Amino acid sequence: MKGQTMKSFQITFYLFCFLGNIFSQQVSVAQWSQSGNLSNLVGYPFISVADSNVVWIAGGTSNPVVYRTVNGGVNWTSIPVTGLPFVLSGVAAKDSLTAFVCDYAGDPQNGGNAKVFKTTNAGNSWTLVDSTGGLAGYFNGIQFSKSNPQFGIAFSDPPDGGGNPFFLLKTTNGGSNWIRQSPPGVTQSYGYFHSLFTIDPLFYGFLTFSFNSGSVKPYITNNGGLNWQLSQVSIPNNILSDVVFSDNKQTGIMVGGNIPKISRTTNAGVTWDTVNTNSQISGYAGACWISGTNTVFINSESNTNDNTILRSDDGGVTWSPQTTANTTGLVEIDYARYNNVIVAYCVSEIGDIIKTRQSVQPVGISQLSNTIPEKFTIKQNYPNPFNPETKINYELEITNYVTLVVYDVLGNELKTLVNNKQNAGSYSVNFDGAGLPSGVYFYKLSVDGFAETKSMVLLK
Repeated sequence: MKGQTMKSFQITFYLFCFLGNIFSQQVSVAQWSQSGNLSNLVGYPFISVADSNVVWIAGGTSNPVVYRTVNGGVNWTSIPVTGLPFVLSGVAAKDSLTAFVCDYAGDPQNGGNAKVFKTTNAGNSWTLVDSTGGLAGYFNGIQFSKSNPQFGIAFSDPPDGGGNPFFLLKTTNGGSNWIRQSPPGVTQSYGYFHSLFTIDPLFYGFLTFSFNSGSVKPYITNNGGLNWQLSQVSIPNNILSDVVFSDNKQTGIMVGGNIPKISRTTNAGVTWDTVNTNSQISGYAGACWISGTNTVFINSESNTNDNTILRSDDGGVTWSPQTTANTTGLVEIDYARYNNVIVAYCVSEIGDIIKTRQSVQPVGISQLSNTIPEKFTIKQNYPNPFNPETKINYELEITNYVTLVVYDVLGNELKTLVNNKQNAGSYSVNFDGAGLPSGVYFYKLSVDGFAETKSMVLLK
């Protein structure tokens, strides 16, 4: 009887291990799953996620191509491109009907008079937003900030050739109006695809590429384009291909063609340190920082490894590989975040789409109590005046969709602190005014028809 019991235990144990191994494999495979394949996107497609169900992808080989899904990647439809003259080099989606695209201009080698277009009816018509003029250069991307969706930029190579001023469009009202900026030229340098980052109207930038030296360097402004800083960075035997930053505007990472080594900054790009990801991935890479968290993803164009996405949850210090359903050659990731969950999509250089749903840990937002308050309330920030951090507390009477936004005295939206559905209870949010000048600012809580605004003072 004892032997039979032991034998039964052994069988049960081995069965448990076998099933556990299968379950573990299933969980691993489920990190990123197939979500379609789109034709005519060979090269460098661009992707923009408006929400978990609405995603736009643009690119093309010899003609412009735009695709859209409105059901989370179950089906993809071709969007009309009548009026778009050239292959596309950027897309920024606002919703299922509204999106912006920018083009590669007429000459794939030299560009010239590149353009930005907008549709508000899912491609049934496109209107010209602006064009660069000149005989050189093309747009390298267009993007809206995740933490401040009213703010966006599009940037182009120098219209008058390398070394001349760049061409940049900036909006602070969701794309209704755009203003031109001209970041100073860098000797014989051009812009770089997929390298645009947007945090807020003061802090944004992109990568520059020099044909003379072959070097790629980040070009960053922290005062809304008044001044630009060309960062000095060195990764051995590596050419950079993307740069991203945290919402705190201090911590950022840069990736390139030799993924085991990346660069990381904690002082807004002034200096950079080399970080070893302990990965075997090679090939040009992209990066995606999840707004409001310390989570960063790296995707690689490598065609030799299934684990071509890495994830970090400590702001780029340590990394772990993710399985990608045997999809390689990955070009760009974009996402939508809902409190502590993201839905992300990634497009490959041949039009393969993969998708994931993963948990993240927001920073700066904490629930103080789940006791149901009597009414919606937003408290005065503390401390006030502050330098540079302060806390904003608020209370929700019922579960609802919440936005909490910071504005300057001119009414410009600087940062979205909360933009998701939250349960009834009491909450606290940190606001970091680093990088902002001393002055009066306003924060506005909006919940289902209720809105209240308070002022606060940043004193440095």
